[in-house]
Amino acid sequence: MKFLIQSLLCFGTILAPLATANAAIVVSEDFSGLAANQSLGASPDWNVKWDGGDTSQQNLITGDGAGIATLDTTVAKINYRAVHQTGFSISGSDTATITSNFQYTHSAGGNTASPNENFFGILVSDAPQWWSGANKSISVANRGGAIGNRLPVAPWIQNWQTHGSLGVNTADGGTSEWLTAELALSINGAGNYEGTLALTRVLDGSSVWTTDPIDLGIAAGTPVYGGYTTDYNQPGSATGDPNLSINDVTSISAITVDNFAISVTAVPEPSSLALLGLGGMGLLTRRRRV
Repeated sequence: MKFLIQSLLCFGTILAPLATANAAIVVSEDFSGLAANQSLGASPDWNVKWDGGDTSQQNLITGDGAGIATLDTTVAKINYRAVHQTGFSISGSDTATITSNFQYTHSAGGNTASPNENFFGILVSDAPQWWSGANKSISVANRGGAIGNRLPVAPWIQNWQTHGSLGVNTADGGTSEWLTAELALSINGAGNYEGTLALTRVLDGSSVWTTDPIDLGIAAGTPVYGGYTTDYNQPGSATGDPNLSINDVTSISAITVDNFAISVTAVPEPSSLALLGLGGMGLLTRRRRV
């Protein structure tokens, strides 16, 4: 009996780490490999919007040679996307995060005339090409005097953080402080990927705001890809004006990004742990009988 108890304790020590959720880094991109004015689309790790019918919509995300990349939103139009080519998946109790630091530059002239239009978001898609797939996202919107969210479902409009509190005077124009956007993914009760977008300040890690959870409509276990999007942002009609730039609509003239990362935390299912436990018990019992 003493041997059995000691053996069980030993096996429990071995099994315990297997029951612990450990985060694995899937993607870590600091853009240090981009030379000044080099297009992100030149990297095999990214699939960036390239419109063969509109040559203006090419090579719009470029490096500065110092480890950051910038999207020129005075030229970029509706639904500009960049998708990282490394896929991942979650199911059961697994979770994942897609994060990126970013700054936005607001044009001079005061608050936008078209409030509540998105200009930057974290993308999740079930295809590695920018032009296909589910292309789900939770994005940041210019709400006029602040940034917040225009969501794809109720409550539709959410959150309010003034531009001034982030270092931007909309009358004179300017660039915000560095922020971190983190899209936290999990599986909801409907068996779909669910996302929550949280903004924090890079300077001190303090919270700016967090969205409600959004059902992304992608089934658990589906391989997905993360990236960036300017989202759908064309007011005025059902289809919008495809000739308007992001800046035309939102008064955001540039988006600068750095430190894009994807991590996955795999949580062993209870059934798997139970099978391991039963197997270990069987081995210990067999050894005892021998």
